[in-house]
Amino acid sequence: MALLKERTLSVVLTLSAWRAQRVDRKVTNEVLDAHHAERDAGRFNKHLVPKEAIAPVRRAQGSARAAFQRLSLPWLDDGIRIITNEMFMDFRQAMSKERSECEAAYDQFALIYPDLKQQAPKRLNGMYDPADFPDEIRDRFGFELKYVPVTDEMDFRGGAVFEDEIKQELETNYRTTLQKTVGSADYDLVSRLLKLTEHFTNVTGVDDQRFEKTTVENLRELARIAPKLSLTKNPVVEQTSQQILDLLDGVDATLLRNNKQARAQAHTAAKKVTRTLKASEEAARKKLAELDRRLGIA
Repeated sequence: MALLKERTLSVVLTLSAWRAQRVDRKVTNEVLDAHHAERDAGRFNKHLVPKEAIAPVRRAQGSARAAFQRLSLPWLDDGIRIITNEMFMDFRQAMSKERSECEAAYDQFALIYPDLKQQAPKRLNGMYDPADFPDEIRDRFGFELKYVPVTDEMDFRGGAVFEDEIKQELETNYRTTLQKTVGSADYDLVSRLLKLTEHFTNVTGVDDQRFEKTTVENLRELARIAPKLSLTKNPVVEQTSQQILDLLDGVDATLLRNNKQARAQAHTAAKKVTRTLKASEEAARKKLAELDRRLGIA
């Protein structure tokens, strides 16, 4: 753990967008009055443009958030996540693609916005308010990805006012908090592997169960990157990831749908991996509970 800062980066993704919605207080009050309801009983949100007009932006941003979550691990609050140096190129390539798709969606919306704005008085009728529509729209959308150095040490030398006993208490608390943060990232990765492997096991265990391509490909992709994602080089993650890749070698959804023997073999192998991951997840959960106890967290 002492070398964590040398082999990891924390990452922050910030996506901004014009909401294309606004609370209409006049209509809200009319509805509340008509139903004799309390003032806090509800509110009316008006959609300033048709949903399908802004949908490509929301899809692109949703895809970017999903990729960001998938290719990193939880670290600090406020959306800060962490990647290893080994994972950097995979992460950078994928997020570059997501950025391009978001920017394309932003540009496309900016092109149609003048027409949408012109159509708004007729579409919204009595709810139309020109103040709801900015003159310039493109700068309301953004995609910002930050890489921030990770620190795994706390320097109390500047705290000369602290007695040695207090310094020791702070240092112990910091080390325990860091252990919990790293442990939480490890737990998240094991849980993700378990969730997909368990789903694969359940689906392959039922002959007439519909088998989706994503069931195979999502599991394969996570098994491919999981050892790179691991902050601790968790041997269980490395072992089970390789076992998953081995059992999926030459396997696709079509084969599993049509070949009962291949399906049964995959189910047996996946069931074994699932047991290993469940045991690892439980051990990680207990370790986190102990760290919470040491930190005085109920």
